[in-house]
Amino acid sequence: MISCAHYDDRKEKWQSHEVFVDTDEESCIYVGGNALPYDLSDIIGYGATKEEAFEEFKENFNTVFEQWKEFAEKINSSDIEIKESECVY
Repeated sequence: MISCAHYDDRKEKWQSHEVFVDTDEESCIYVGGNALPYDLSDIIGYGATKEEAFEEFKENFNTVFEQWKEFAEKINSSDIEIKESECVY
């Protein structure tokens, strides 16, 4: 799941607080037993032909992209919980 996290380095400077995208389950979405990365540039499709590989790529990309769209809706509606983090990324 994609969420927001907050980190405070306690230095009380102009960049002491950070809010960032946080993912759980080792930055993967699990669909049908397959792990798909949240990073869109890491998505891969496999197949016996170029066309099969492209079809799988599209399915994987669209699955992850839908998760990002849901996340965008949450942060834009302010309907998101920002969890505290002990470290940055």
